[in-house]
Amino acid sequence: MTLGSRPAPPAHNHTSRAYFEHATAPRINTDAVLVTALRAEYPNLHLTVVPHTSIDLFGYARAGNAGLAAIDSEKDRLTWRRFISPATRLDGDTGDLGTELKFGKFLLDWHNTEYIVHIADCRDGSSAYPSLVNQYVLSPSVATTNVLLLEAGKWTSTLHAEIWVFDGGYWQKSRELYESIVKASWDDVILDPAMKKSLQADVKNFFASRETYAKLKVPWKRGIIYYGPPGNGKTISVKATMNLLYKRSPPIPTLYVRSLSSFAGPEYSIKQIFGLARRTAPCYLVFEDLDSLVTPFVRSYFLNEVDGIRKNEGILMLGSTNHLDLLDPGIAKRPSRFDRKYLFNNPNADEREQYA
Repeated sequence: MTLGSRPAPPAHNHTSRAYFEHATAPRINTDAVLVTALRAEYPNLHLTVVPHTSIDLFGYARAGNAGLAAIDSEKDRLTWRRFISPATRLDGDTGDLGTELKFGKFLLDWHNTEYIVHIADCRDGSSAYPSLVNQYVLSPSVATTNVLLLEAGKWTSTLHAEIWVFDGGYWQKSRELYESIVKASWDDVILDPAMKKSLQADVKNFFASRETYAKLKVPWKRGIIYYGPPGNGKTISVKATMNLLYKRSPPIPTLYVRSLSSFAGPEYSIKQIFGLARRTAPCYLVFEDLDSLVTPFVRSYFLNEVDGIRKNEGILMLGSTNHLDLLDPGIAKRPSRFDRKYLFNNPNADEREQYA
């Protein structure tokens, strides 16, 4: 090699070359480019494009449901190496390195059938949101691919030691929140015994009373408000309830709303929240700090979702607030929306001794 000359770039396979050529030039539609390249490279295989958000094939396989192995070379793969900060440094954890896959090729083995699966970051332009990751499944049979996708889709939509959390404009599964609630117990909640019993009975009776609601010809839905000064047991009571419901057979999932802020506005968030709640029902839908979530700008839209034309069968809503007076009367005082309210007052002398 002479001075000033550069080594020849490594050779790429057809699809990998197309991806990298496209990614280093003006981008129009990454998905279309990859589909064209894959059909040219595998003319005898059926191609199915699968968005990662609806069907997580890689998560499904890594959970032990299928075999999965990378079959590309390092030069044909695009990855990012990131530093992952520890969730907590209390136990001496200082963090670790993680790899984020942007483009790769895998062999997936499911029920003695092999599938070639490419995964690619297909976000076009410079926008960081929303993320778009697609999986490209190649196989000889459309029918077997559909069976695989149906099973993987069911798995993806199910919680696995997780809690649904709405934040940033979309639903996400949180293992961290689940781990914080599995240790919560009503035995650790310091409240008046009669009130504690009533709180648990309200939840248990609701989920056991579907037939009763049907006989009375009223919608099987309910809303409860926890209110009072901060630090008096509202949050721990919600966590204990979440754990109680998770231990039922079958479990009752919790949907926890952290924020209504999103790229498409709070109305879009409310639509997404109640959409998943209706699909997941029976469920426990939690709005913590309800007064700060439902502002006057979105109150009407929120109320229409709560008791409008759409059915909310099997949804038990829980709203907590430190400021009941800031809640709109349409939320706090109308029985068809939140019909029970519990005051978490400052502890008495006996309860203070238990805290100590």
